[in-house]
Amino acid sequence: YHLALAQAALERAEPDRALESIDRAIRLKRRSGRLHFVKGLIHERLGDLDAARESFRTARRLGISNPAKLEHMDRAGRQDARPADGAGRAGEAQ
Repeated sequence: YHLALAQAALERAEPDRALESIDRAIRLKRRSGRLHFVKGLIHERLGDLDAARESFRTARRLGISNPAKLEHMDRAGRQDARPADGAGRAGEAQ
C-alpha cells in the first residue's frame, strides 16, 4: 500500500510525499531490498545523491538481483564522484 502511494507521488512529481510513504513502508518491512531501491530513486529525484547511494547500498545488501536495478545502482554510485564545489569529502567511507 505505502509503496504504491510512494510510486504514485513520484509520478505526480511529489518526491517529498513519496519519501514519507516509502519511509512508512520500510518501517513495516525493513528487510525489503525493493523498498530501499525505491527510496534511493526518490532521493535521486530530490537531488540527495549521498542518501540515494546509501539506500542503494542497503538494497544491494538486502538482495536486489534485478540486472536493470543493479545497473542503475552502479551508475548512481559513480555519479558525482567529485564534489562540484571543490569541497573535499574527508572521512567519507566508500
